[in-house]
Amino acid sequence: MTSNLNKSPVVKNPSVGIGLNEVVVYGALQMYKGSSVFPMEGAAFDQLAWSIAEGFLGWVTDPLNVVVEGISTGTVGSGVIHKHNTKIIIHPAIPLVTEGLSSAGIVGPLSTSLSAIVTLAVVHALTQFGGYTGVCPTVGVGTDVSKVVISNPSALIMKLQKAMANNSMTGAASIKLAHGLGFGIASLVLTGVGNGKVVGQSGSLPSTGPSFSKVV
Repeated sequence: MTSNLNKSPVVKNPSVGIGLNEVVVYGALQMYKGSSVFPMEGAAFDQLAWSIAEGFLGWVTDPLNVVVEGISTGTVGSGVIHKHNTKIIIHPAIPLVTEGLSSAGIVGPLSTSLSAIVTLAVVHALTQFGGYTGVCPTVGVGTDVSKVVISNPSALIMKLQKAMANNSMTGAASIKLAHGLGFGIASLVLTGVGNGKVVGQSGSLPSTGPSFSKVV
């Protein structure tokens, strides 16, 4: 298959104002690739970075794979939660990605370095460019506190395997990488929490209720 290495420019430091997309994730991976004990360079890392960017973006924004739920507090009504009024926080737990890679038999300097790069890149992409959007059926105007309640590793593994194949990464090593990164990144995203505002039609009585959202 044809490699996707040249389809978009390398982004060393994604600009504020860009939404969460493949280029942002890829750029974050490139930005942090030298931050580990064993820095990664070259075409092989570029292929892997594109594969992670494509697989991760397609997975994290699908509400069947990553589910965000919370509690909204304010005045009675029915409101929506817009991305520009939200903030996602992901705990930079590098050991979660290390454990995922280890579960696939990937250990040693490669695991240590890749875990750090991927963790920092995912956290950067989601906290700087991501958000969440959803609804609260019982609050018209108020505030929302949410968290990731479902983060499906199996779906991410499938997305990563497909993306790797699209970027000319095949064979046993790529399958192991997809499994290890899938479990690790899914565990990382499960640490996610968020806060935001609810806006909509509202009365004057106080109200609290559940909110249902997706990552965007």
